[in-house]
Amino acid sequence: MSSGYRLDISEGNPKTDEKGKKIVYAVLAVGAVLAIVGVALIIVGVVRKGEPCEENATVKPTTNVPPTTSSGGISAYSAEAQRVGLGPFLENVKSTYYKMNPNLIVRNPDATPSTIRQEFSPYNCHPSALKKRTDAAKSLYNKGAKMLKDVNRAKLAPRELKALMQAQHFLQSNFGAPYDENYYAGDWLLGPNLFCWQPICGVGSDLSSHFNLKKTGFQPANEGDLEFVIAHLKNLSDSLTQYVENLKYGIKAGYVRSVEECEVGLLTMKRKFKTISKEGERGILNSSYVKQMRNPEWYAKINSDTKTSWNSKHGKDVQQSIDDSLVEYVGQPVYNLLQYLEFNHSQYCVPSNVSSGLANLPLDYVYFKGNKTNETTTKVLPFGEKLSGKDAYKGILPYFTTTDMTPDEVDQLGWKMLNQLYPQAVEIAKTITGLNDSDEAVVEFKKKLEDQSMFFNDKPIPLNESNNEAFEKCVDMASAKIYCPARYASMLKWFEYVNGVLSLLAPLQVRMFYYTGQKQSQPNCPVQLVANFNPGTGSQSYQSSDKACTRPCRYRLPFYLKDHGPRYNAYSVAAHEARPGHHTQVHAFTELFSDDRGDVISWLNGVSYYTAFTEGWALYAENPLINQETNIYDDLPIQRYGMLKWQIWRALRLIIDTGLHYRGMTRDEALELFAKYAWDRTDKAIKDVTRYQSDPGQATAYMIGQLAIWNYRNDTTTKLQQNGKKFNEKDFHFQVLSQGSSPLSYLEAHLQKFTDCTIDPKGSGCDTILNPKFKSRQNAKKTQVNNKARLFTDDEDQDNVDFDGMYESRPRDVRFNYEHYD
Repeated sequence: MSSGYRLDISEGNPKTDEKGKKIVYAVLAVGAVLAIVGVALIIVGVVRKGEPCEENATVKPTTNVPPTTSSGGISAYSAEAQRVGLGPFLENVKSTYYKMNPNLIVRNPDATPSTIRQEFSPYNCHPSALKKRTDAAKSLYNKGAKMLKDVNRAKLAPRELKALMQAQHFLQSNFGAPYDENYYAGDWLLGPNLFCWQPICGVGSDLSSHFNLKKTGFQPANEGDLEFVIAHLKNLSDSLTQYVENLKYGIKAGYVRSVEECEVGLLTMKRKFKTISKEGERGILNSSYVKQMRNPEWYAKINSDTKTSWNSKHGKDVQQSIDDSLVEYVGQPVYNLLQYLEFNHSQYCVPSNVSSGLANLPLDYVYFKGNKTNETTTKVLPFGEKLSGKDAYKGILPYFTTTDMTPDEVDQLGWKMLNQLYPQAVEIAKTITGLNDSDEAVVEFKKKLEDQSMFFNDKPIPLNESNNEAFEKCVDMASAKIYCPARYASMLKWFEYVNGVLSLLAPLQVRMFYYTGQKQSQPNCPVQLVANFNPGTGSQSYQSSDKACTRPCRYRLPFYLKDHGPRYNAYSVAAHEARPGHHTQVHAFTELFSDDRGDVISWLNGVSYYTAFTEGWALYAENPLINQETNIYDDLPIQRYGMLKWQIWRALRLIIDTGLHYRGMTRDEALELFAKYAWDRTDKAIKDVTRYQSDPGQATAYMIGQLAIWNYRNDTTTKLQQNGKKFNEKDFHFQVLSQGSSPLSYLEAHLQKFTDCTIDPKGSGCDTILNPKFKSRQNAKKTQVNNKARLFTDDEDQDNVDFDGMYESRPRDVRFNYEHYD
């Protein structure tokens, strides 16, 4: 295997002076070591299989929606796919998914208003419903595992093999839900997490997706329809009330979060249901979730006789009845949930020296106000199964890594990468300070990093802009300008600086990607910088737009950091979040490469999400793409350190995430690791450790994905060279990006096939690999027109605007609203 890169780029290398070359060559040498280490240590290639689970439930597809048999349907499957029954299996996955999750029925591309009317019901978090969904997913997973053993993969079409691997990952994670949907994991007893990647956080979106003015939505036309709406609001009230009961059960079972986790979970829920949090139960009437339900046009199909009859029976008009039901059955229970989290449940959350993650759960005793009581915990689930936090973590981890790496293997990889990276940081410190003694250089360099000049606020931000009152008042840029003027001014400086960095990075990527033609790999939709007003987050993040770019993609900067910045990591983080990182990969998939054939494989491709691919690509964009293939850091050693610091940070994540949730590491121990190796004691480190405590597994995906893509590239280069072929970076990136987001195991198999086809283009199936056709490209001109669509104004709430896209035929799956964090 090749130990590094041999780039063949027609545009040639950017001009680099001799001093710059020395730095680049040194980093290239390190890159070679990283690649070797990655190959030696990363375990990729197979979606975790394990032993087949017991088939506790067999769920037959009972949806009234007929299976799709369009051009990509059953008749289009290969002979091998038909032999093993791939089509019926995938249809079964799809129908079972919506049967188990009727709150998402409107997202079914085959659904009609009548089937939505018949099948929709709100999210159900009763333990029996959770168990039923989990058992259904396990049963289908076992069938898929058997199919994977029986099928001849070489005889499947590329998208068929990808679909089978996607289906297994989807089922392994309980229909693509890493948190709160595995009954046996028990994490549904813990309460909301920082990211709010949980079904309870989507109940408002469920309402707005189903009850609206769109042609795919439901509008009442008679008394029966009105009673249907109110009945479903009552069912939602039941589920919201049950969610509180689940949390109370978790206390008795010894399944509770740490104090810090509980605090950020509450903050996130308050942001998710902001109007109710601020105004009480009647705040639901001012929520974006019910805006269309409260529009008189929503009642336009109801005739005057029906309205008169309803008024006579109920003593109030139709709209007043719906409004009252919204308050009673949605606003009140959501408000009760928020009150419970803040004033009751919080008292049972434990200090982090008792438990900092899943590793120490279940607890032996109930804790109250930070003190251990005499009440022992049950340590069992509602139907008697034993709880184990470590087992829960082992079940969550594969969703994010898409490999079968064990927690111990992830930890070992983290330490070996850290041992490779940290000495380079010491060398930079010695270079910048001019000191030869490593310890002295590090001490002096830390002082430089902590100097106020490294941040965008020239002076410390006033305390009255960083407390709970500020969190309530400064919720968007308009209110921040009035109530948080120092933060507001600093944020504008940050915006300006990052926009400048993006402008510098853009021309350096021309040699890396195709910008036009059939292999275009860079999206047209622009990126807009916005502030993130969630007080619990310290991370920068990215959100994509829709295919038609009806609003810009968003690059979000955390408003409530103690200090805005730092400046010295701006280049690397910008590369991660925008181009060539998340924006290039995530929105290129949406705009250019999404599967629009209209069959069940297209559906599966749309509801699947792979963190290791997405975050791995973004870290690969930082290093090697920007770090090793451009000269942007040649005269900016402090920015080079910023890049290296974030490589170290991602290695530490492997150690800390597995430590908190599998090896019993404490929060303080995690913070000390950041102080020792990342030289960081800022609130960024503090908030990030809280993030890792709150969202187990997610932080492991970055470096695992980066090293996997890096290794695939090296393997491709080596094999092509051995066969007398040149490596073409643009073609390689086209192949990677065109897979959108996929399990690492499939990406590896696809790139191996691409390499073989580059060597012998006449091989079986090579035309499909080398010259794929994407229907999404037909929308490129439309995207270029729509990318002039309005920007979100400063006073819009970036957290709570439900964005489905003006031109989307039906609401997007909630996974498309995941934020991609640094």
